[in-house]
Amino acid sequence: MASNPLPKTNDRLFTLTSDMIDGASTIGSAVGIVQNTAPVLTTALAAARLAETEFQAARQEKITATAAQTIADSNTKTFISTTKRVLIPHLGASWSTIWAQVGFVDNSLETPRTLDERFNLLTSLKTYLAAHPAHENAPLDITAAAATILHGASAAARSAVNVALKNLATARLARQTAVENLRTRMRGLITEIDTLLPDDDPRWYAFGLNAPADAVTPGIPAAPTLTPGAPGSGLLFLDWPDTRRTDHYRVWQKAGNETTFTPVSTVTESDATLTHLPLGIPLTYQITALNEAGESLPSPNTTITLN
Repeated sequence: MASNPLPKTNDRLFTLTSDMIDGASTIGSAVGIVQNTAPVLTTALAAARLAETEFQAARQEKITATAAQTIADSNTKTFISTTKRVLIPHLGASWSTIWAQVGFVDNSLETPRTLDERFNLLTSLKTYLAAHPAHENAPLDITAAAATILHGASAAARSAVNVALKNLATARLARQTAVENLRTRMRGLITEIDTLLPDDDPRWYAFGLNAPADAVTPGIPAAPTLTPGAPGSGLLFLDWPDTRRTDHYRVWQKAGNETTFTPVSTVTESDATLTHLPLGIPLTYQITALNEAGESLPSPNTTITLN
């Protein structure tokens, strides 16, 4: 007996929801759906999609903020290194307690290893140079003013990362809540249909669902579409339609005069990219679909010769 587990990934979940909405819109009333109707599912899907969009935006915000912080920290490391060289004639080439006034407090002149430690040292360098203008080196831009500017940029970058992390955590929680609400509605619709339709009723398919009486193993995939990369690249893109009840797919290849297919890739989506393929010989491909119950029969073959 086939079941209707909800997809694990949001993109597939949203696609299935759209199919369920189509079914609920078309035959929901005739079937007797009264709780998880098309408008109810549409509202839940819109909220989940918005939450997903806002989460992705927050994730990009965090990436951007982290990149800016990395640049600021790189400038800080350069400033620390140059400042040490400028101060050595004044304070000596080896660590001593006088270097602790500068901010090197760990009995070492090595640049600190962590970002927080480097930021704290930059704070101390700014203070030290302001108090010892004779130790500044304007041509090398080792001055209290330069340290102040760099410190401000680093502080702003750190603050932006902290804000981005907070926004990401908030967006992640909002997405989790919205998606779980959507899943609840989807499971509710499946439960309703289960009480209203026989296990072998073809109207299950109108909702994008498996009829419970269906075979458990995945359906047979269609033949893959093959798209070559640039000439001489040995690159090949494969694509095929999604298959019911599938958790992942296996790509099989037969090259030249080979008589049997060999598995060359396993993917969760209905596409694959193969690299470093031989040129000038026929390459034949077929796809199988897999789930916990087993593996489908292979798709029809498709052959290509890469140049």
